[in-house]
Amino acid sequence: MARCRLSLSLRGRLMVVTIIAVIPALGVTVYSGLEQRRADAALAIEGALRLARLAAEEQEVLFRSTRQLLIYLAEHPEERQARPGTCSARFARLLPLYPDYVNITALTPDGHVYCSALPTRAAVNAADRDWFQRVIRTKAFTIGGYQIGRITGKPTLVAAVPVLDDDGGVRDVLAVALDLERFNRVAERAALPPDATLTVVDGVGTVLARYPDPERWVGRAFPDAPIVQAMLASPGTGHAELRGIDGVQRLFAFASLTEMRAAGDIHVSVGLPVGAAYATANRAMIRNLSVLGLVALLALTASSFGAQRLIVRPNRALLHAVRRMATGDLSVRTGVSQGAPELVELAGAFDQMADALESRQAQSDQAQSELRTSHALLNAIVEGTTDAVYIKDLEGRYRMINSAGARYVGLTPAEIMGRNDLNVLTPEQAARVREADRAVIETGETRTVETTGIFAGGERTFSVTKAPYRDAHGRIAGVIGIARDVSDLIRAGRDRERYAARLQDLSRRLLEAQEGERRRIARELHDEIGQALTAVSANLEAARRANPPPAAAERLRDGIDIVDGMIRQVRELALDLRPSLLDDLGLVAALRWHLDRVAQRAGLTAQFVALPSEMRLRGDIETLCFRVAQEALTNVVRHARARRVGVELIQQDGHLSLTVTDDGVGFDVDRAEHAAGQGESFGLLSMRERVQLAGGELEVESVPAHGTAVRAVFPLVLARRGPGRRRA
Repeated sequence: MARCRLSLSLRGRLMVVTIIAVIPALGVTVYSGLEQRRADAALAIEGALRLARLAAEEQEVLFRSTRQLLIYLAEHPEERQARPGTCSARFARLLPLYPDYVNITALTPDGHVYCSALPTRAAVNAADRDWFQRVIRTKAFTIGGYQIGRITGKPTLVAAVPVLDDDGGVRDVLAVALDLERFNRVAERAALPPDATLTVVDGVGTVLARYPDPERWVGRAFPDAPIVQAMLASPGTGHAELRGIDGVQRLFAFASLTEMRAAGDIHVSVGLPVGAAYATANRAMIRNLSVLGLVALLALTASSFGAQRLIVRPNRALLHAVRRMATGDLSVRTGVSQGAPELVELAGAFDQMADALESRQAQSDQAQSELRTSHALLNAIVEGTTDAVYIKDLEGRYRMINSAGARYVGLTPAEIMGRNDLNVLTPEQAARVREADRAVIETGETRTVETTGIFAGGERTFSVTKAPYRDAHGRIAGVIGIARDVSDLIRAGRDRERYAARLQDLSRRLLEAQEGERRRIARELHDEIGQALTAVSANLEAARRANPPPAAAERLRDGIDIVDGMIRQVRELALDLRPSLLDDLGLVAALRWHLDRVAQRAGLTAQFVALPSEMRLRGDIETLCFRVAQEALTNVVRHARARRVGVELIQQDGHLSLTVTDDGVGFDVDRAEHAAGQGESFGLLSMRERVQLAGGELEVESVPAHGTAVRAVFPLVLARRGPGRRRA
């Protein structure tokens, strides 16, 4: 009884000591949780601001590209004014190239639609639309508010530019209807936290995009909602805790499309539930308190166990498992999961070792079975082939030959084994074969030789590929050879010209496949990887808001900056692979854009001439011409050390002439041509091959210290007629 009272007293004292030790940790945990709540609120607002800026920037990219397209169309008004029907057809061809647009139209100054990518059943007038009135009034690029299109019947935003005459008056208005479904897709890709919202409104408070439940909110106006009033009153970014359009109290961060503000007001807001802002801190506090309670419970429980349960019993289980494994039983496990940490760790390591040994034994058995199957399959393949397959040892004696090889010699495989001479080759051919065998054994490299001899059935020529044969330890033990009868192939040498023509056709197809792959990769870089990187950036930001350690937070911040830089690099890489202007607007626009881009990067003065100023040619001719110009300009930047560069594109008398000139240091053309023929330089070789595949000619004139001129002439034989194209 006294012993029991002593035991209870000791347990009680241990429990009191444990509780006293836990109290300071409890106070620290609660204080840290309260501090974390305040920090999480600041991080939530910062993260929401970043998401709002990202969403606003993505919309601005769309508006900038739309403005560029409209400006380009405005600069080429001749065909649109002369033939409205042709203009509609041209717009109809452009529309599928821009999945974010639902229609492209041209209007008179009184609002009458005379050109539309989508067909119109009756006359349509947009004079009463706010965007039309604003573009007439401001004579500048304008973005309208939410509307239901009279031609499309869909919710849209309209972006428009005026076409001014020489006196500054409005002659035409070009407009693009943007699909609001695109805005909602952007909201869905924003990687928002649970129960968060993303809302896009126009300048009068009409909802353009909403996540979640876009069908419930898009098109409705909430000018009196507190969050809408806050967005409309703020010209840039801001944050506040307000009620949203759904009446729920949230922490909001909002941003405006600053670069497009003069064209029309678009505002983006990201709302986080107030509870979600503190959710991480609350979960951390609960988790820390749970862990603290578990530790206290384990400490109290550990004090009631004796050495017998904590040390002796696990030690006996481990010793028993070791003795069973010594007898070869690899399935034994200790089963120790409780006890002193050192013993638990040792038992776990033992169990892992037993798992590894058992797994390796199973893998070894499976490998042996697969090896036997592979040997049987290899023997079946060797015996089934019509080529001669043999193995020689280091002394040149045959150690294996298949039935096909034996038939060529006219002996049985058994009669050939152990011999080093089959008496079917001349002494010179036999010496050549032995020399090839020695070279394979000494260098370990594969060799191919041709042998001609009197075999069973007459004189035959074989192409023999020899490779080193290695034993089980990886050492070279001889030569394995595969001999193929090429007598018929040699006789077929008369057809080399036909094969050369096929090879040229293959080269042409390879270039076409290469361009197609460039187009596909550029599209995937822009559409898939660019969007994926945007999502990664948002996810990294979400991870940074999860209160990681300071070092991890710093790395996450660096990672976000790196991903943002990668997004820009991916867009530049997509343009370098294949500019979309080449497919959308043709060779003239693509060359002008590429020359300006190269000149700006290299600090060159550029001059571009195109006659006629607007032309569309066959797709392969446009691609070949662009690649030749691209290679020539690359050589100017890399080697010429020039100050000025010029590109001239002239279509005349059924031919297209491309000339690239510079005032650089020049080079020795003959020496460069010789180096290209030797495979030391691929620039000139690539340009010449592309021009020749198109049936054209390439001329290079260069004088050291006086610049270089590269001129390519392409024949135009099958150009298509149609809107925006001229017969070539």
